[in-house]
Amino acid sequence: MTSFELFYVQCPCCGAWLTGKKAKAETISQSVLYSDGMVISDLFPVNPQKLVCCPACSHAFWLEPHHEHAKVEGITEIGPYSWGSWRFFGANLDENRGRMALIRHYHRILEQLKPFQPEQEIYLRYALLWAYNDLYRHSQEGSIGRLLRSQSSLRVRFNQYLFHREGLKLFLANQNGFGRNINRLISLLKQYPPDDLVQLVELYREAGDFQKARDLLKSIPRRTHYINRLLACIQVSDKKVFRVAG
Repeated sequence: MTSFELFYVQCPCCGAWLTGKKAKAETISQSVLYSDGMVISDLFPVNPQKLVCCPACSHAFWLEPHHEHAKVEGITEIGPYSWGSWRFFGANLDENRGRMALIRHYHRILEQLKPFQPEQEIYLRYALLWAYNDLYRHSQEGSIGRLLRSQSSLRVRFNQYLFHREGLKLFLANQNGFGRNINRLISLLKQYPPDDLVQLVELYREAGDFQKARDLLKSIPRRTHYINRLLACIQVSDKKVFRVAG
């Protein structure tokens, strides 16, 4: 089960207090890791959100560790905004409409908050990549085979199938935006290489540039379960995100 630590943060513009949560270390160790770097526990993304849009005044600000307070005197009288009011900017990720709203929000943020520090843009580009991939990330759960083996009612199974099929259609219909974002992310990581070049291999693969992914992978001497899965996907020209562990 997902376990969180509570913290408080104050909007630097209007002074409103917000409550936040961050996943505890033991939760992360029991989570599901995907090839694009997304970590999910109990179907809930646990990657930290570093950009906050205040639900009181709409001011966007970067959440730094020193902004987080474990306790604030008089907080019950202040009446802080709940985590759900600003987590993913209030988008409901249980619905495909909410997932598309989050994608549109990240696109607006990328235009409105220029200029960025490189690490800030990389963070936002990855967040947008995850938002796009979330449209079909769990699509295997809506496959005919899995639904036939499910113990759920026929209506529930049918609704799951429609939900995942709609998400995949939305992902395929928004390939232009996905492509622009992932190509910009690749460009950024070429200028500011990550500690692990496997991240760049994965981006090349998702972008459909299998030759570059293959060439870069040859420069990485180690072989792990994740790298072997990447290689297998590259060999069959498979761009889909896959589960690595969990």
